[in-house]
Amino acid sequence: MTLKIEDAKSWVQENYDDLERNRLECPDETVQMINRMIPDKSREMWNAGCWMAEQLREHGANDEQVSSIQMAQGQRSFGGCPWQAAVDYANEFIENGDTEEKGGVELAIKRNNELFGAQG
Repeated sequence: MTLKIEDAKSWVQENYDDLERNRLECPDETVQMINRMIPDKSREMWNAGCWMAEQLREHGANDEQVSSIQMAQGQRSFGGCPWQAAVDYANEFIENGDTEEKGGVELAIKRNNELFGAQG
C-alpha cells in the first residue's frame, strides 16, 4: 500500500471542522504565531501533519515517534509541500517501521542548506 496526497486530502475533508477548531484553539505559541503570519500555510501544515499522525499511529508509532516525525514534517513544509512531506514520511514509516529524518536542530540545518545553500 502506498499512500498518496489524495488520500490525505480526502481524510482532511472528512475531518475538516474538528481539525480547524483544534488548530485555532491550539495553545502552542508557535502554532498561534504561524496561524497569524501565514494562515493558509499553517492550515496545510496542520492538516497534513494530523493526517500523517493518524497514519503513523495506525501503523504502530508511539507518541515519541509521532511527535518527532511531525516536527520533521513541519520543518520540511517550510519551503516545500506539507502534503508531500506528510505522505513521504507516512510511507517511509509504513515500509520501514520508522523514518530516517527526525525533527530538530540537525534537520533545521539541513533544510537551511537545502533552501539557502551552505553558509560559511
